[in-house]
Amino acid sequence: MKCKRCNNSDKDKFYKWNGSWYCRNCIRFGKVEVNQEIIPPDLTSNQIDTSYVLDYELTNEQQELMEEIDSRIHEKPMLIYAACGAGKTETTMEQISNYIREGKKVGYAISRRQVVLEIAERLSHAFKEVKVTPVCAGYTTEVDGDIIVCTMHQLHRYHQTFDLLIMDEIDAFPYEGNVILQSLAQNACRGELLLLTATPNEQLKEQVRKNEINQVTLFKRHHGHPLVVPKILCMPKVVQYLFLMYLCLKHKDKKWIIFLPTIAQVQQVFHAMKYLCKCSNITSKSEDKEQVMEDLRCGKIQVVFATTILERGITIAGVNVCIVGAEHQVYKESSLIQMVGRVGRKREYPSGYAYILASKKTKEMKQCVQTIKWMNQDHSNV
Repeated sequence: MKCKRCNNSDKDKFYKWNGSWYCRNCIRFGKVEVNQEIIPPDLTSNQIDTSYVLDYELTNEQQELMEEIDSRIHEKPMLIYAACGAGKTETTMEQISNYIREGKKVGYAISRRQVVLEIAERLSHAFKEVKVTPVCAGYTTEVDGDIIVCTMHQLHRYHQTFDLLIMDEIDAFPYEGNVILQSLAQNACRGELLLLTATPNEQLKEQVRKNEINQVTLFKRHHGHPLVVPKILCMPKVVQYLFLMYLCLKHKDKKWIIFLPTIAQVQQVFHAMKYLCKCSNITSKSEDKEQVMEDLRCGKIQVVFATTILERGITIAGVNVCIVGAEHQVYKESSLIQMVGRVGRKREYPSGYAYILASKKTKEMKQCVQTIKWMNQDHSNV
């Protein structure tokens, strides 16, 4: 037996009901009988002679990357390894435009709901004549569009649908190591696959070494300024909280995302600091994430205290970052790089502050700094 939706062939993960065998591996997406054909959804395909509009001109490095993608995309899956804020999304727009002109279906999948909404907004801004549809929790009434931006979980709706499927932040939870989501993605793509990340894991690196996927790289940000290298400050936990107070009081004209390792710590620090500055908090339990982020963008609040839920895909002009308790096991090299990568993304704010606070310096912190410094080197002759 083999599930045609998630590729499960483990007999212990099937069950028999009313004379039919069903897959328990992916039952959260609805029951699928073993012998049942998965029918692709009946979606529209429109040929649209479209182009995209950006708020800035692409750099020579971005142009060269796009040309390389165009020349090699039909060979095998392609990994775009690009630094945070280097313009990964923008480098896919030429391909998106090409596929839409041919009347082909484009999908853009990413792990987190918050980032789905932001990417959908960016693509809508770039492609004025094209219907961009976000599909995630709270946005499932409409599931068709010229470009469908969805969470990884929502790919179960799109069996054999996408002629171009862009998978962003593929090293992130919950996609990394999740064979069900990986199978859904594999089955959703009937054409070409683009993989995007700023922090490739060992599995991806091994696939590149074995020549199973192609890789292109982009480490220079579009504004030409180097990535912000974080300052690691080792101090007792109590002093770390005093340092937070100092930051918020000294830099009242600046925006901050303060990362803490647990929901309980986020809430404790928020309740202690709300009397000193205009602030809010975001965790996986927050129901007003979009409103809080909009308040930070427009300056209604100065500080957002958050778990790693905001480590990826978030762009706030002029934001600074402080990571508290960075020796905690939740912080890997990749998550530290991603959090620091929120700083300096915009042309009008190409730099800023990035602090890593910890009671002791860990291997992950050292690797984070080393990797960012390596990205800042000249790779033109590599």
